[in-house]
Amino acid sequence: NSLAVVFAPGSTLGSVWSQSEIDFYINNFKDRNPVLSQQEVVLVKEPRDLELITESTTFAVINYEKFERKDASNNRYMRAVRDLASKADLVIFDEGHNLGNHNSNASKCLSEIVDLSAGKDAIILTATPTKNRLSNLGYLFYMLDPLSERFRKYKDQPYIYNLDKGAVRNLIYRSKIITLPLKQWAHR
Repeated sequence: NSLAVVFAPGSTLGSVWSQSEIDFYINNFKDRNPVLSQQEVVLVKEPRDLELITESTTFAVINYEKFERKDASNNRYMRAVRDLASKADLVIFDEGHNLGNHNSNASKCLSEIVDLSAGKDAIILTATPTKNRLSNLGYLFYMLDPLSERFRKYKDQPYIYNLDKGAVRNLIYRSKIITLPLKQWAHR
């Protein structure tokens, strides 16, 4: 069984990432993809919920707002989350645009998770990829490709004014998740 670890804001745990919503999507897409089967979702709202994850769990959805605590990077919960992320086959970051504040505890903890999951498949979900200007995308690109030397600089300096268009172009060619307007911008 494959495991996807989803990092999402707490407000989406009982709705978008709930077992009933995942079941709804699976049922709607079964005719298009008959390989889709029942998925087991575990919502991790509190540290004790990590104990509910079993071999049959396919989605472990973790509230990344819990990482805002000052002791987050050193506590037992975060250690267990890092261990889980290192075992995951897929890492998903929901509302990814909220993770660009590299000074927040949540972003620092998620940077550790990004580094642990480097080389694995990663998806960033956002309807607002950039809040102000294209240079704000630096941290999101780092999250997608943390092994790239060209994107590593955005880990600690996500708002470097001169975004590396060559690195963006390479990432676009390797993935199908960047939108058309961004492709057009990268070709300038």
